[in-house]
Amino acid sequence: MLYMKSFLLFLSVFLLNFNFNVAFSLGNLTSPADDGLNGHFTDGSPNDVFKIGKNVIDCHINNVTAEVTTCENGLFNVLINFEHEATSDSFRINGNGVMYGHFAYADLPVLLEGLAANCETNYEFGIRDLEHEDCHSATGLGVVCCEGACEISNLVLATSDCAENNHHSLTIDFDVENPGNAYFDVWVNSVFRGNFLITALPLTLTMENTTQAYDHVLVCINDVDNCCIDGNIANPCYIVENCDISNVTAEVTTCENGLFNVLINFEHEATSDSFRINGNGVMYGHFAYADLPVLLEGLAANCETNYEFGIRDLEHEDCHSATGLGVVCCEGDCSITDLSLSASECNSDEDFLLTIDFNYDNPGNDLFELWFNGWYIGNFNLNTLPLTLAFENSGFQADTIIVCINDQEECCAVGIVNNPCNPSDICNIFELDANVMTCENDLFNVEIDFSHNHTSESFMIRGNDKNYGTYTYSNLPVLLEGLNADCETSYQFDIIDLGDESCRKSTELGKVCCSTTDITDPSSPAGNYYYSSESNRMNLDFKENLYDEVIVTFYNLLGQKVDQVKLQQVSGAKYLEVLSDDYIQFGKIDLFRKGKLAGSETVKIMKLR
Repeated sequence: MLYMKSFLLFLSVFLLNFNFNVAFSLGNLTSPADDGLNGHFTDGSPNDVFKIGKNVIDCHINNVTAEVTTCENGLFNVLINFEHEATSDSFRINGNGVMYGHFAYADLPVLLEGLAANCETNYEFGIRDLEHEDCHSATGLGVVCCEGACEISNLVLATSDCAENNHHSLTIDFDVENPGNAYFDVWVNSVFRGNFLITALPLTLTMENTTQAYDHVLVCINDVDNCCIDGNIANPCYIVENCDISNVTAEVTTCENGLFNVLINFEHEATSDSFRINGNGVMYGHFAYADLPVLLEGLAANCETNYEFGIRDLEHEDCHSATGLGVVCCEGDCSITDLSLSASECNSDEDFLLTIDFNYDNPGNDLFELWFNGWYIGNFNLNTLPLTLAFENSGFQADTIIVCINDQEECCAVGIVNNPCNPSDICNIFELDANVMTCENDLFNVEIDFSHNHTSESFMIRGNDKNYGTYTYSNLPVLLEGLNADCETSYQFDIIDLGDESCRKSTELGKVCCSTTDITDPSSPAGNYYYSSESNRMNLDFKENLYDEVIVTFYNLLGQKVDQVKLQQVSGAKYLEVLSDDYIQFGKIDLFRKGKLAGSETVKIMKLR
């Protein structure tokens, strides 16, 4: 029963780390005798009344305000302020699925910078005390637009009939606000057609036959970034031919560590300029015929999926073909499956027996290694399985077991077993954040902050084979200064309690560059990332974005890293198999461009047996 209560407590804390964008309103707490807050969802659905219970504490946060201070070039800054009473020394701000960080009450008001004034997002900001989870409040800011931003709208494209000389006229018209100058640029099918006065609208151009069914027109205000509009129009001189895709081939190029790459090629005639590839419920992306053959990377060689690939022209839906690749296994790959952990009852000395067993393929040698809560136990012969060993009470309610084939770093399995000696107080480190504070002259400072309970007085910070020193918990947050921003080192930080070194937590910051050219906002990576329990896959749809590197890290119930997959030069849609033998709680997706972290996403999995 104690284990179940602790697990439910853990689960509730875990769920608090996920932000749900749900619109609702709250009533007023009329007196200290009230036992909760009444509210309702604002979508008008029936039975929408809910109540939030009141936790009787002295901590109060109220009168939250959010004031836009500057708004230009599509970005704005907002000043957050509020009143508070009987709080701790720090709080966090989040909203719209974004964690804006931890702050000290002494620093109020707090300025959040560089938010997108996209005229769409209904901004809200939630304030929560870092020690009193039930002490929180929120305010809504609404939709933000920067007045005076350049904007093109209502693009109108029209053509004449095809003339005898195989030419036609293209007429362009549009509306524009705040252009900043008197000129606009025109591209047709990526070819620059000239610079024209806005007063010349509507503009008519003479077009030669482009030998394609549709012409792509792009209009931009001269010398104004991001003030553009585009559209497609049928080419009246295009001669309709029978689009054909044939002789599709799929060839496995590399296959290792359970992943493979496949080269797709085919013949085509009278097609548009682009096509898409999909198969097995996965959209692999859009590609240009000029880029054939196309290499798809990082597919799961799980010895189960019967792979097939469909090709379809982007403009001619009836123009398509497909090929089957079949089941793919990486020959000779080492694997561990069916990890079984069985614990005896706790004896009077607070020891217990743990029996370990598993199946394996292609081990390459006769030995396996065993770790217990991060401690190396020893090297054992595979023919000793099932193996029974005695373990002391670890101080955890659940113990993490890792087995790896000797000298096979990627051939491992992780399992969790309930500790039969079941202590009442468990050291816990959670909500670990590492945030870059300053970055210049190829050096950066990083702030480390986290929550904790049942710890000793001090902890150690390690990472990348370096000891950053020991600190007291009372000095949190900790600022590490002068780290090398070399755009190559993928920084990781490990927090280890000095009284119980099995009490630890890790976080990955990734690669750091002081230059921010072409780097997107880390808080809002564009894409769609989710886990499907039916297919046992993590689906990654990067849409039209191209990332130099994507690192997907899987963590177990105790927040320890279970596995990590790295993908290079990725875009479009992909998926990753989630191993059924791992107790995986969530996956963290880090997106990199030009050596710098361009975005992060966390996907809930909770694969528990």
